Parts: sequence; C-alpha cells; structure tokens
Amino acid sequence: TVTVESDIHEEDGYIWYEDFSARDEVPSYLHIDKADGDSATITEEGLAITTGSTSGRKVFVEHTFDAALTGTVRVEAKIKFTDAQAFHNILFFMTESGETAAAIAVNAGEYHNRTAAGKWGNKLFDCPAGAWQEIELILHTDTGKLDLYVGEQSVKDLPFCDGGDKKDQIKRFRTGGDKENIGMVVEYFKIGNVTAP
Repeated sequence: TVTVESDIHEEDGYIWYEDFSARDEVPSYLHIDKADGDSATITEEGLAITTGSTSGRKVFVEHTFDAALTGTVRVEAKIKFTDAQAFHNILFFMTESGETAAAIAVNAGEYHNRTAAGKWGNKLFDCPAGAWQEIELILHTDTGKLDLYVGEQSVKDLPFCDGGDKKDQIKRFRTGGDKENIGMVVEYFKIGNVTAP
C-alpha cells in the first residue's frame, strides 16, 4: 500500500512511484513553483493542477531523480483534463540545469512532442476533455527516441528534443504549465527501467 505521509514513496521496480489518489496532501519532496491564485492540490481523484484565466499564470510540479535516467525507461501516467484546449506540459524530462531533453504536451485538444526549444511536432492523437487518459511513454536514453501510447493509440521512434543531445542527462521531471486555463488531474506517475525478458 502507498503511504499517505508527505515523503517519497518507494516501490520495488520503480525509480519513482507516486499515487496521488492515496495522498492527503501534496508530498513535501516535490517542488511546486506557482503564481498567486494558481494551485496544485490533492483531491479525491489525485493531484489537481489549475491556473486562472488571465496572463502570468503558472503551476509547475517537479521531481528530481537521484541519478540521471539510463537505458530504456517506462513512464506511466493517468491524467484527466478539464480543459484540453489549454497548453499543458504533461511529461517534461529535463537536465539538472533545466534544459528540456524530451517532452510531451497537450494543446488545443491534441498530443504533441517537443522537437526543439519552442518547437513542437505535428499532432499525434486527439485528447478529449473529461476522460481519464492512460499514458505510457518509453524513453530510449541510448538512441534519443521515444514511443508514446495513449489508450489503444501508439506512435514510435519520435525524436527527443534537439536531436537527443541531452538524452543521457535526464535528471528532473516536470508537469503543469505556465499558460492560462490549465486544468488537469493526475492520479499517478510511475517511472521505472524496462528490463529485458
């Protein structure tokens, strides 16, 4: 069982395992960077991240890994968007200094991957508001490629950001965003290495 104290939960086979639906409050080990009036709070469903409707909005929830991610890494998430039209940074993987290595976002009701600083790839899948999305992201830190699965949909061999030049430097994870009208609930994030059969 997942404990509800505000400390990091360790689960065998995972680098990071966080089930927000089993928490009473936002774990204290997470770094929250937010503007006044915006929020990251625990609800019955999980971690609710919301921003207001005016400019200058921001809520980022960050976790720093003990060491850089290596090998093939599986990322699992269950997320529901109350407004899928807003720009949500749902799965951002960064270097220790904050440079983006690989990222998936939802904007205008669509999933996109980041290809370079400020540049996003074409639409991958639709993202409906109000429905839980089971997301699996496979990061290949050796090749700088990623595979994305959302429900029954999948796309493989998408590029990391900037040609994968930071593929072996992933030390931080971020979710949230710095746009208005963000509305998402995260039930869980689970990150672990994929082991060969």
